[in-house]
Amino acid sequence: RLLTAKNVSNGKVFYEDLPALLYLKNALQGVPDVRHVRHLIIDEAQNYTWMQLRALAVEFPQASLTMLGDPRQEIGAGLLQRPPVADQDGGPTRTAEAFAPRQSAHIELTKRYRSTWEIARFSGALADPPETGSSIERRGILPLLVRVTTKKGETGVMGRLLTRRILDLFGEGFGSVAVLCRKADTCRGIYQLIGAGLAEAGKDMGGGQSVLDGGQSVSAQLVLNDDRSIKAPLLVMPVYLASGMEFDAVIVPEVGCYHVGERRTLYTVCTRALHRLYLYTEGETPELLRTIDPEYYSVTDLIDC
Repeated sequence: RLLTAKNVSNGKVFYEDLPALLYLKNALQGVPDVRHVRHLIIDEAQNYTWMQLRALAVEFPQASLTMLGDPRQEIGAGLLQRPPVADQDGGPTRTAEAFAPRQSAHIELTKRYRSTWEIARFSGALADPPETGSSIERRGILPLLVRVTTKKGETGVMGRLLTRRILDLFGEGFGSVAVLCRKADTCRGIYQLIGAGLAEAGKDMGGGQSVLDGGQSVSAQLVLNDDRSIKAPLLVMPVYLASGMEFDAVIVPEVGCYHVGERRTLYTVCTRALHRLYLYTEGETPELLRTIDPEYYSVTDLIDC
């Protein structure tokens, strides 16, 4: 509280303090007249905190609303970890309480349409709790785990492997490929490695773009903030910015860094893939993937690259 007060006195506010300050402002000064807003749609609702939802409820007191979200994709401190109408004891959850006294209803959609059957089965087993719904019968290939063992002191191997995979995917005709990482710093490093790999594979045109033999152009874009305007078919970005997006193919360059407590984060990563999913790790199969039926994905080993 002291830190928040100090920041406010200096004209600065942390992002996480905004909902509480907005709530207090409306409580003390009154709510602006927004009666013309008759319905409110909240997307990716699993990532909203109770205070954020409560601030919206006070801001739009007369509007009906629709909340859309997948509790299994909750990355931050979201509330949709249970159905938003009633908890196990039959009482309202905090999500429903945020919009009290408005009545609410919970509709659960169990049919998965985005990914191929193989990717949906894999990600469904990874979900927390595991998914029990059905998926459309659009068949593809199994997600692939690539276990890499390099020579001692060898550097740049992962960059060359990722670049090779990316070029193969574009060569097959896929229109969008995303390399999704846990952190922004990792994205920067991977982007540099891929850029160097593309330049080595073809004529470097600058700006992350290369022209390969045969005239094929491949351009990469590093996305690190909320400006998610797509300017290139190849994106390198952290997973927390990829929520709600989808790509023909998804590459995960550091799957071994996800621990068992990050099932929802990795689930979010995998469900971004429409047709292809590739997971890269150094060494053995990560502990998190060992909790999944090995028939749900294939494995290839690249040793002494």
